[in-house]
Amino acid sequence: MSRSRRIFKLIQPQVPGTVLCGDHLIITPTTDIARGFFLDTTSRKDHMMLVRTVMPLHVAWMSGNRMLPFRTDLGINHYMLGNIQEALAIFRQLHIDLDEYSPATQQNCRTVIQQVLYFLENDPVGLRAVIESWRDENIEKLGL
Repeated sequence: MSRSRRIFKLIQPQVPGTVLCGDHLIITPTTDIARGFFLDTTSRKDHMMLVRTVMPLHVAWMSGNRMLPFRTDLGINHYMLGNIQEALAIFRQLHIDLDEYSPATQQNCRTVIQQVLYFLENDPVGLRAVIESWRDENIEKLGL
């Protein structure tokens, strides 16, 4: 068990609205993004640094993945975190790279990529409603 986890295991019962998740103390409730804290070691013995973390719940372990669905999800997560320029860069590159995929994949993805690009370039605030409607549709389709 890491030092961070051992310390947070002692602290967590005293901090309402948190849950221990691995080495991180996560603030609840979470939606698509986890917010919390992590204790990192320093060069000085017996000293640790409290680091605030904000991360998407499900993409960190896939860093470097070049697959179209992952990159689309990564772009949307950057948007949801407020990194509009990073999201815009990802979707612009996706639009260029789309030609490398099969015609069926192009047909399925082009509309989504173009719609997100339109909102990122013209109405970034309006994109949130589109993403939330997609999420709600998926929740209904999957029976979640």
